[in-house]
Amino acid sequence: MSYTPTTAIVRELVDYFSENPEFKAAFEESFATAYATGLREFHTFKIHSVDDYLRYMDEYVHWIPSENLTGTNVYSHLCMFYFILDLPPVRDHQSPIDPSSHSPWRWLSEWLIMYAKEMGMWMDMPDSITPEMIETFVKCPAYRDKGVDNFYDQYPPPFDGWKTFNEFFAREINPTLRPIAGPDDPTVIVSPADCTFDGQWPINDTTADVTTFDVKGVPWTIGQLLDDEAAGTDYGPAFSGGIFTHSFLGPTDYHRQHAPVAGRVIEAKIIPGLCYLEIVLKKVEGGIRSSACTVTCGTRISTRRISSPQRPPTLPGTSSSRHAP
Repeated sequence: MSYTPTTAIVRELVDYFSENPEFKAAFEESFATAYATGLREFHTFKIHSVDDYLRYMDEYVHWIPSENLTGTNVYSHLCMFYFILDLPPVRDHQSPIDPSSHSPWRWLSEWLIMYAKEMGMWMDMPDSITPEMIETFVKCPAYRDKGVDNFYDQYPPPFDGWKTFNEFFAREINPTLRPIAGPDDPTVIVSPADCTFDGQWPINDTTADVTTFDVKGVPWTIGQLLDDEAAGTDYGPAFSGGIFTHSFLGPTDYHRQHAPVAGRVIEAKIIPGLCYLEIVLKKVEGGIRSSACTVTCGTRISTRRISSPQRPPTLPGTSSSRHAP
């Protein structure tokens, strides 16, 4: 391993290699396992050694995002970064993804959070966007609704344009394309985002103080999800007997989140969490590629408590709200 990093965040990783030979060996073993799969993104991004992967990390953290006509370039970059880190034995150097995990996390988990934050700060800078980059997204059909021929008809740009990639990523949508289902009916809950539904679980222990739901055999409490203990709140029991649902957004989706019911935001908080991605491979013609990022968790989750002037909604809606919180 001879690569000299150009960014401080990747230099921290290389310095940790020097101080922790066992971790370095685990990292190299996971890279070898990943490379042996024949994943074609290794060749696409010219990654054939650990040094190449470190170079990729350096470039990716300050990347100017662009897209291809199939809408897979952003997705492939993301999966390529996490694929090696998702494999044992280096995965075992991260904090477990279960309710027992609490900050401070293990070193690699903390480093991943710092890496994500560094990328986020870069995406807030003017250098993270160019007119040529925007045009690659404009030309990609996956970034607009079926039947919409012009990207700008769906996403009207601000008067002075998008100034950073994060501004572009959080672009506003033409509200006529997302009409509200039953706006005057308080029994209708609308979708909070342009998301894909991925499952639902009953919140059990209806008479207990702790309400839980079970995902992949791991019990979580609503209080843990809402960080009740750290925040000094007690919202978990209020969801007793309800249903927990999970939906996710893909890179091509409209990314703003909206209020699912009418009301007034009376509390908001940021919940710290791990930063990870589970990669699933599948065989395709011409090789193997990353096909699914099945689990994601941002380093920060923002939650809002909404006080509704109307009675609690009980029936599902069919369309997403257009009023951002």
